[in-house]
Amino acid sequence: MSEFDLFRQFVESWVKTETPSSDPTANLQFLSDLAAQLRRYGWQVESVPGQKTGGSLLAKLTGTVPEKPQLLVGHCDTVWPMGTLAEIPLTWDKERAFGPGIFDMKAGLAMGVMAMLALAERQSFLSTWFFINSDEEIGSPESTEPLKHIAKQCSRAFVLEPAWGEAGALKTERRGAAVLRLQVQGRSAHAGLNPQDGRNAILDLADWLLKCPAYLPKENTFSVGTIRGGSAANVVPEQAHAQVDIRMLNSADLSTFIKAIQAIPTLVADVTRQVEVLFEKPPLTATQQNQALFQQAVNVASNLGQRLQHVKVGGASDGNTTNQYIPTLDGMGAIGGNAHARGEYINVPATLQRLHLLKALLRLS
Repeated sequence: MSEFDLFRQFVESWVKTETPSSDPTANLQFLSDLAAQLRRYGWQVESVPGQKTGGSLLAKLTGTVPEKPQLLVGHCDTVWPMGTLAEIPLTWDKERAFGPGIFDMKAGLAMGVMAMLALAERQSFLSTWFFINSDEEIGSPESTEPLKHIAKQCSRAFVLEPAWGEAGALKTERRGAAVLRLQVQGRSAHAGLNPQDGRNAILDLADWLLKCPAYLPKENTFSVGTIRGGSAANVVPEQAHAQVDIRMLNSADLSTFIKAIQAIPTLVADVTRQVEVLFEKPPLTATQQNQALFQQAVNVASNLGQRLQHVKVGGASDGNTTNQYIPTLDGMGAIGGNAHARGEYINVPATLQRLHLLKALLRLS
């Protein structure tokens, strides 16, 4: 079977299996089927169960080089709800393939498996592990700790998140990310009979949210994602909360920001405020080790007739986690565009060229 045919076989099978992050059962079944497939290749596969997610798996290809293994990282969950495929089917043309989750990141999974299959055909190679989770699109709440444990045992990581832009730039720096829950507790009262006895939590939360962004350092971002509060129009709301997304250049920025917003005076008297960190990922920084690994990739790409670029991006990934422990190259996955949007696609020839680079990098010891 040709490289293209095998790639298309994997991509078609996996894109047509819908795996929204919100459906643990679908992700569990996907990973179970994938584990069975990888075991047929002779790889050792360990399942990491989840409590509220579909869990993760770790596939191990044991090599002959007596050094720490290298690590591939990917995820099977997508942002698309179940049933999207009926509305946006998988399609192929001469150079592109379109479909929900194909770019982020079912094609990246195909690349990882194909690169390991090629590596297994060599007489001498470095042991290679492939960690695949089902909760990356929601911040990896359950898989982060297992990934930390795995990364500590490895020598370097290649994260199969999509590359950046048509040039396929690698993501050598990422902002850190956090989700905060801001809550206000007020006091209920009848909105018509005695509103003066109430303490409106929604009004106070709204004022708080408007003032928060001023306390973030430049180049960091603050985005309100959800707001909940109140019980009825004729009741002064006693409770309100919001979830906000924070992207920061430095981990210290988050703790400084939280202290600052906790000190903002309340708009409404006699209410209480609370800040809870729901999850946090540290930044992926341009360490000396990362820069050295990127330079290796540049040299290998040049030998393949490819020109490799790099970029700093705002979105976080599991590369933010591996970067705490080992040199990490992120964006080693598919080349395409429109992630998380209608028209999501991969450039097939460019993605196969990126696969050649991944294979060559895995051969380095």
